[in-house]
Amino acid sequence: MESLKLWFRNAELNPHCSWSIVYKELVKACLTLGYQVHSVNTPPKFPHQWIEVWWGAPDQWEWSTKQVKKRVGISLSESDQLRTDTLGEALAALRQCDILFVPCESAKQAFLQMPIDIPIMLWPFGVDPDVFRYQPIDFDTKDFSFLHLGATQFRKGSWLVPEAFIRSFSDDDAVTLTIASYDKTEMMTQLQEEYASHNQIRFVVQAHPVPTTHYHGHHVLVSPHLAEGWGMCITEAMALGMPSIVSRCSAPREYFSSDFGWWVEMSDDYAPVSTCLPGANAFWRLPDVNDLADKMQYVYTHRDECADKGRAAAVHVRKQLTWVHGAEVALNHLCQQ
Repeated sequence: MESLKLWFRNAELNPHCSWSIVYKELVKACLTLGYQVHSVNTPPKFPHQWIEVWWGAPDQWEWSTKQVKKRVGISLSESDQLRTDTLGEALAALRQCDILFVPCESAKQAFLQMPIDIPIMLWPFGVDPDVFRYQPIDFDTKDFSFLHLGATQFRKGSWLVPEAFIRSFSDDDAVTLTIASYDKTEMMTQLQEEYASHNQIRFVVQAHPVPTTHYHGHHVLVSPHLAEGWGMCITEAMALGMPSIVSRCSAPREYFSSDFGWWVEMSDDYAPVSTCLPGANAFWRLPDVNDLADKMQYVYTHRDECADKGRAAAVHVRKQLTWVHGAEVALNHLCQQ
């Protein structure tokens, strides 16, 4: 295989947000595969020998004026989430790409509807199995705990989780729910106020240096998202052997299945994307909160299935969903261009 030289670039990112984590993992995976990587925005020596790689939202890409070997973009921004007020900047940046990589087919289909004439190929994201190690979870314990993790916000369906929880369980049930976020979002504040009197629901706002910390002590991840460009918390939970309850929509449809947890079915209700992303002109279908409540109750009373699904998920991640696997798939394509 050709020895590629990859100049990775990104806009200023919050070090605790998922986009920053993705950038670091993409770089690390390429280094693991033996490629040369320059991961600062200043140009490398002899830039004409390097492939310039931008990660993130296309409207934030600023291509170098230097002569480079090739221009490559990596994005998970689906077309229905692009703001109309920055669409011109996004299209201008995309049209300078020689190739665009996206993590999933749902994102690919969205970009195929845009007025751009460039190859669009997959660069699947993943998990570092050395960090997210599989350890069997004790599902027979008296106390059972659900976890909703990620930026607490509308797109993640965060407000549906405590509502489904209180529909499913009484004060006498030995069950808890943790809603955790690396940052105190507006919705986190709203939920803390609304459910302050519910002793079985706790809220955690903290960015841990050890990425597995939030998962410890929990049994099942709950992700009733409206849309996901990938869904890192889901694949991380899978790697740890934690089954998940996941909305049957967008990217998780391509790597998650009922072998690894349970689907939340979608309702017939829709909400504007602009509720979460001002300027976006599209709609998201909402997950069915009653179905979510039913699945949470089912899991609580069928714990024997949890261990089997969690174990199967961990095996699947190590076979097909590591960062190195995804980078290998993409870079094989890149070498053939």
